[in-house]
This record gives sequence, C-alpha cells and structure tokens, in this order.
Amino acid sequence: MISKSVVKFVKQLHQKKYRNELKLFIAEGEKIISELLTSSYTIHSLYATAEWLTYAELKNIGFPVFQVNERELMEISLHDTPNQVMALVHQPEIKSTVSFQNDRNYLVLDAIRDPGNLGTILRIADWFGFDHLIGSADCVELFNPKVVQSSMGSIFRVAYAQGALVELLSSEQDANKPKIYGAVLDGNSIYKERFGKGAIIVIGNESNGISTSTRALIDQAIAIPSFNTSNNKPESLNAAIAAAICCAEVRRQQMA
Repeated sequence: MISKSVVKFVKQLHQKKYRNELKLFIAEGEKIISELLTSSYTIHSLYATAEWLTYAELKNIGFPVFQVNERELMEISLHDTPNQVMALVHQPEIKSTVSFQNDRNYLVLDAIRDPGNLGTILRIADWFGFDHLIGSADCVELFNPKVVQSSMGSIFRVAYAQGALVELLSSEQDANKPKIYGAVLDGNSIYKERFGKGAIIVIGNESNGISTSTRALIDQAIAIPSFNTSNNKPESLNAAIAAAICCAEVRRQQMA
C-alpha cells in the first residue's frame, strides 16, 4: 500500500519540469529494472507487485521498496498496461565535454527530437560498442520516459554528453580526434568510404538533417545509397535506421 502523497510524488515525474527539478526519472518493466539493478545508476525507490518481489533478488539494497498491487501500479505508471515493477532513479550529471581518442567510435546526434529515435539509437550505440553518444543541446531530453523505455536498458550503459556541437566537436586538438563523418543525402557512398580505427558519425534531425553550423565541422559527407531505381522511392531513412546502418558499416570495416 502506498500513500496518496507518494502517488502524487511519483506522478509529478511524468512531467519534464519536475524531472528536472527533482533530478529523478522513471524506469519501468522487468527488463529495464534488471538492467538498472546491475548498473552504476542510483535508485531512489522501487515499486513492485508481490509476484515480482518473490523472484527478484534484491540484496544489500540501499533504497526503499514498496509492495503495490496492480491498481496502485496502474495509478503511478506511464503505461496503459503497466509492468510489474517501476523505479525512480537519480539522474546522473550529463557531461558537457568529451575527451576524444582517435581509435574510438562516437555517435553524434544533431537535434534528434523524437524520444523513440533517441532510445533506439542508445540501443544501437550499445550494440555496436560505440564509446560515446553525443547530443546537441536541442536534442530530446535523455530521461524522457519514452527514451528510457525504448532504450531497453542501454541508457544505463552508454555514456552520454550534451551541449553545443560546435564546442563539443572543436574543443579537442585534431590529433586526438577521429575523422568526422556526416550522414547526408548528397555525400559519398558509405560503402565506398574507408573508415579508420576510429570514427565520429553525425546523424541529423529527422526533418531537416544536419544543421549548417554542424555541417561546417564535418570532414567527410557520407550517404547511404538507395537501391530503389524507380521514380517512386522514399526521400530518406529514419534517423535511427540511418544510425544503425552507419554503425554497422564502420564496425564491419574495422573488423575486416
């Protein structure tokens, strides 16, 4: 049983304003919570059904655990059909600088606004072992519930920095930084490009692509060619799909 004051407190975090003020965010679902429990993130409190608590292995915990029924969980959940467990999590500080190494891979996001895209791109960076995800200042909030949910736990493993890309990408000496590639429609085919031991891949906004200021920082424009030869073909790829193809090709070449 949880009190009305606890319900009110949790429901505040459905809104960005209170997530920013309280420096907390919501994580829901068995998969995401299992990833959270093995991560370096600090849990504020956990809310779970009796069923989940019977098989969960909670050892040496330093946070309160509330047993709730399905009705109570539905009241505080962000989902129409809530999972068996939810946690409130302390937000770690998001870094505003990156120390580049020329033998590492980085994924840069220029004004990605869709939370589902950001969450999926976190999974992509995690899958392909990209060392860092870098977002522009106008990217969607990292701790947006849809970002957390669609990351499926990768948010707890992928390092994230955010700020003005002009400052982030030009703050290090060239010797320490891999070549910067920008995914655009008029670049060289990604399959003809030769990637080195490290790469910085820039993915642009879902509607407008890479901004003019960011494009000025790019060393090489790359494109994912379409193999549709008809006059009726899509204008572009989804940002997350483009990121996946770029990451896969960079990794394929680096492993060859």
